[in-house]
Amino acid sequence: EANKEYARQLLTHVNKYTGNAYKDEPAVAMIEINNENSVICMWGGWGGLDKIRGEYLDDFQKQWNRWLSDKYKTDAALQKAWELRSVPLSEELLKNSNFDNGYVPDYKGWAWEIDKKTNAPITNNNGILTARVNEKGEVDWHPQLIGSGFAVKKGEFYTLTVQAKANKRTTLSVGVRMNHEPWEGLGFDSQLELSNDWQAVTFNVLPTASDDNARISIGSFREGITYEIDFVSFKQGGNIGLPEGCSIANANIPVIWKNNASGFTQQAIADFCDFLFDIEAKYWDEMYRFLKDEIKVRQPVSGTQLEYGSALAQAKMDYCDIHSYWNHPSFPNRAWDMNDWFLRNRSLVNYVDRDILTNLATKRIAGKPFTCSEFNAPYPNQYAAEALPMLAAFGAFQNWDGFFPFAYSHSDNPEPRMAASFFDTAGNTVQMAHMIACRALFESNVTADTEITASMDATTERDIFKKDRHQYNIGFTGLGLDKRAALTNRVSLELFGKTKPTTPNIPKIESDKKYFNVENKTFSMCYDLRTEGKGFMYANSDRAGLFTGFVQKQNKYPIYKGIDRQSDWQIEFGETNQNWATATVTNVGKDKTKSNYLVVVTGEMKNTEMQLKVLGDDRVTVGNKWGKPPVLCEGVPAKITIKGNSKNIKVYPLDESGNRKQQLQVASTNNDETVIELKPEYKTIWYEIEM
Repeated sequence: EANKEYARQLLTHVNKYTGNAYKDEPAVAMIEINNENSVICMWGGWGGLDKIRGEYLDDFQKQWNRWLSDKYKTDAALQKAWELRSVPLSEELLKNSNFDNGYVPDYKGWAWEIDKKTNAPITNNNGILTARVNEKGEVDWHPQLIGSGFAVKKGEFYTLTVQAKANKRTTLSVGVRMNHEPWEGLGFDSQLELSNDWQAVTFNVLPTASDDNARISIGSFREGITYEIDFVSFKQGGNIGLPEGCSIANANIPVIWKNNASGFTQQAIADFCDFLFDIEAKYWDEMYRFLKDEIKVRQPVSGTQLEYGSALAQAKMDYCDIHSYWNHPSFPNRAWDMNDWFLRNRSLVNYVDRDILTNLATKRIAGKPFTCSEFNAPYPNQYAAEALPMLAAFGAFQNWDGFFPFAYSHSDNPEPRMAASFFDTAGNTVQMAHMIACRALFESNVTADTEITASMDATTERDIFKKDRHQYNIGFTGLGLDKRAALTNRVSLELFGKTKPTTPNIPKIESDKKYFNVENKTFSMCYDLRTEGKGFMYANSDRAGLFTGFVQKQNKYPIYKGIDRQSDWQIEFGETNQNWATATVTNVGKDKTKSNYLVVVTGEMKNTEMQLKVLGDDRVTVGNKWGKPPVLCEGVPAKITIKGNSKNIKVYPLDESGNRKQQLQVASTNNDETVIELKPEYKTIWYEIEM
């Protein structure tokens, strides 16, 4: 009701300058009900639902008990379904669980896992482990305490107890995982809240899989804190039941939070997941009805982003939306601390077979408009120029309806002369310069020879969530399908039986496949990952061409085939700072007697006096040392060879406003080829070619 009232006040407000209420305002293109938010993701994904208190928690628990009463009617039926029971505890499964026999790394099943960057000495003082974390490791999970040497069985349950304290209030993560590749969880992950006082915290563990070589992992240690651990106990058996006095009759059965879900049986957790899906569906259905029938908004309406909740709930909206970032900044200690952060300086082109693009594509709902309203490769990633044109070409092939770089600017300066933010494209020269090509690529006339539609019904969606206890795998991954199919096929999810699914026809893709190619009459796209860490991609449409990735001298790479698909443009790079570059060609001509092309070639970009600090494991930061104007761009040396229809070519370097500078000389050969040489001394990243 509060959400409705907010929507009513906002959308019926009349703009005094236009005379339109926002619900009727043409300048308001689309409406989203609730950004990156759902009860499902706040329970299973992001977490934080367990922080609700007072009347909100009371209401939530009443709804949960009402749901249980409707399903089971009696406490006897609930107890039988939930398999509530008590089993005597076994002998200790961990060796030296109280550390009385001393401690050194790898001593009797215990390890203090660190790397060369970690500064976190650990000692044993009379059976108490003391760890002072001065500096975390190259990877976020170092240091961590590992206890191993035991097996777990699915269907059995176990009791885990940890007694510990810290010199300030903090938390540690604790989980039961495989002690071998692929190091996956076995159904238990929780938080251990610590203070200055000793406390023994007990967890019930119900493994989701059997494993003969399991481990207890204690991690998320924070810098500047001293931790003490007295013992860690892991035994088979314990009590799986409800707190005394809790019953359907009393309507006081506790809410199952994700961090205490291990204290409940699989059926209890499954019931709570079904409850979440039911109240989520009710919320979205009612808010959509309210906006359309009562407020009478004229714009298309979405709920929240795919990956943040139920895909079936979002598929009932007018369109579906999603967000994604390539190497979003991380804040290891305090959220959004602009003095203490890092991001991964990685090239997306090396990861296209396992990240971002394939994940986005395999979330699209068949028959629904699909947008990506937040996307970026945050600065100071030095490969950021690649991300937007890659997404534009890929999105065109996948038949998406829109994508939004996030964001133009967070400041009131419309034309900044430096990059001063993770996300702002204003001031980010190497991103802005390719925007014209992005539009041309995305709006190109692209056909796909094959389209794969995978079927997922409501029961399957819930089963995926119940298994993983988060919503991120709803889609191809949760269905056990290879997302890499999206690199060569259009893909979508069929949720309502309107489109005949083609899931059985998904081609088998070799696990080590590193070359993916699409080629038809209107469009071509290729990903070449055959040299580890040195991948590249190119795409060609009727209006634009793209090459991005790691380059070798004297190699010629395809970049554009022209409107008639008959001419042939190739690009050869000289030495660059990272042996990497992004180049686009866009047909921008409107004169029927000649064609004009915009060529953009970019490499590294930094602000003047910016201090880029390398932290290891591809991590970089500038802290608060962003530098000053102007932005400095690498001048990428390159040669463009145009074959066919290449007579009377004129080439102009462009200034920062896109105005022509002095015309360049071009070289022609006897093979009807023209060679255009781009040099750093021209002090530009873009050129106009007139043919």
